[in-house]
This record gives sequence, C-alpha cells and structure tokens, in this order.
Amino acid sequence: MPHLRIDYSANLITAPNWNALFAELHGVLKQQAAIDTANCKSRAYRAEHFLVGEAEATAAASTHAEAFVHLELQLLEGRSAELLDDIGRALLSCLERGCHVAADTQALQLTVHIGELGRARYFKSSPGSRAGA
Repeated sequence: MPHLRIDYSANLITAPNWNALFAELHGVLKQQAAIDTANCKSRAYRAEHFLVGEAEATAAASTHAEAFVHLELQLLEGRSAELLDDIGRALLSCLERGCHVAADTQALQLTVHIGELGRARYFKSSPGSRAGA
C-alpha cells in the first residue's frame, strides 16, 4: 500500500537515478516495516514553478540558487512512533545518497514527511495483480 511521492525543483543540476532511488526506498520499507515491495507505488514530480526561502524568483527555474527534493510517504496507520522515526531517518539517508551529486554542486534541501492513512477510508482494487501478492 505505501505511496511514495517525490517532488523536486526543476533546477536540480543533476537529477538522481529515480529507478535506483525508488528501489532503495522500497528496500528500506521492506527491511524496516516488513512491507511487501510489490505493494509500493513510487513516483517523482518535477516542480517547474517554485521558490525556496526568500531567494529572488526569476523567470527561468534554472537560475534559482536553492533546490529541493521532498519525499512524502503515505502508510496505513498502526505503526509505532519509534518505527516511523526510524523509517523517516532511513528514507532521508537514501535521499542523501541518491541526491549527493546535486548536493555537492548546489544548495539543496532534502526533506521527508510520513503521513498515516486510516484503514477504514483506504480502498484498493487489484484485478490484474499477481496471485498471492
């Protein structure tokens, strides 16, 4: 069920290898929370229009000095606060490794937020999924 959404500023000098980063993030969820990675859904969205801090906005996104990568993880409720903290730190560590090239050459903010979804209001249909998944 986990949904991982990455929003990133269009001015990243070097974008991560998204598929490799997603695989590492899924691995964290498998290791830390025993989540079946077949249920993980990850995507990345490029933000063309953004402003970080009080930097002066310019017409071209590429001229912004500050850049960001923000990971939003949505999980079904029921895990301890300690486990969620451990997951958050491990996911941030993945971002640090996956985005290291950009961080070496530009001001880059990396953030992670974990949200919990109520089980009573989460609905899923998997007609084409693997048997036993």
